[in-house]
Amino acid sequence: METLHETIRTLRNQLRLAMNGVTATSMREKGLRYKLNFGVSYPEIKAIARQHEPNATLAHALWAEDCRELKILATLLQPAETFLPEEALRWIAEAPYPEIVELLSKHLLARLPYVEELIATAYDRTDLPFGRATAFLLQAERLKNRLSLSTPLTEKMITNALQTIGSEANLFEQRAALQVLRFYGRADAQQAAHLLAWFHQQLTRQPARSLWKDLYNDLKFEFDN
Repeated sequence: METLHETIRTLRNQLRLAMNGVTATSMREKGLRYKLNFGVSYPEIKAIARQHEPNATLAHALWAEDCRELKILATLLQPAETFLPEEALRWIAEAPYPEIVELLSKHLLARLPYVEELIATAYDRTDLPFGRATAFLLQAERLKNRLSLSTPLTEKMITNALQTIGSEANLFEQRAALQVLRFYGRADAQQAAHLLAWFHQQLTRQPARSLWKDLYNDLKFEFDN
């Protein structure tokens, strides 16, 4: 049986074999400054993860590495049932880039038994750089999988999403907000009508007229088809 050190070494070797230098260079030029980035594609990383058993000790060791692929593997190999709330918040705080936030949310956080409590906390923790975006992504995952949302969380989602879209928030957070609203509207015709009515009201506000008009037309087209 491999030791922790041997397993990590095996993973590094597998990543080196799948390395794509062009992709790694492109990511670095776009500002993704990892200490180590193999440029391995997402499907290949998932294939590597399938060759290893989920293990919390291994996942925490991988997450601690300043390496894109090892962090992604950590989100795939950490068992949800043993991941504590304080660990979830710490990983959200430590996630370095949007890609990691998205995969952390999809692979691990969305499967946690206390996910609704985590969403509420993520909305309220203004000290977390990607806190609100994480909350949007987690609620989008639930809506996508036809899982219900509590009324307080739904109201919080709509309030925060609309505030984010109309603010100077970073582009990643705005995209996450729009994504959760799309899934919310797709889930129910009444919900779609409610959102469209709100966006239509914004068309009377001159400072944001172009923004709200584009969003209204985009969402109306999507909900009508």
